[in-house]
Amino acid sequence: MCMCVCVWMVRSRAPLSLTCSPTHIFSLTFTYILSLITGILGGTMMVPLKLSPSSINGFLYSLSFALAVGALTAAALTVLTLARVSYQWHPRTISLPAMLNGLLWNLGNIASLVAVDSPLGMTVAYPLSQCALLIAGTWGVLYYREIRGVRPVCMFAAAALVVCAGAALLGLYGSCRE
Repeated sequence: MCMCVCVWMVRSRAPLSLTCSPTHIFSLTFTYILSLITGILGGTMMVPLKLSPSSINGFLYSLSFALAVGALTAAALTVLTLARVSYQWHPRTISLPAMLNGLLWNLGNIASLVAVDSPLGMTVAYPLSQCALLIAGTWGVLYYREIRGVRPVCMFAAAALVVCAGAALLGLYGSCRE
């Protein structure tokens, strides 16, 4: 949430109506709505694991999770194809990077599932696993140069420090201590 507020602050130096066309405002609004939906759905994705029988562990859950991701991806591609949405397909260029991306993401997902299934539980382990946004954000700032300028980079760094402080507090006080 802190990162979202800081991104909004960096991007909203002036009122949207003064700096953006209606098409750009719609695009930004749609993007923020999709980001909010992603946060809500991502934040609840461990709930089915916690509601499942105790015989289902994180690794078994990840297998069914992966099957569901594959099925939804196929469904999304089918809908896009039937809707005749124009997109360029470059299998030779994208296949290896996409598979590596999927492999890295799923390894991280399995690790978070196992962590949630540990004594730390969903309250501590899953929020700590979301510190991955710091890694992604750092890549965006340092390698892809998605944020430029002293003020925006300082805002990102401040938000990252708040996330790290929250992670430290969760680690210290979030789990049950006897």
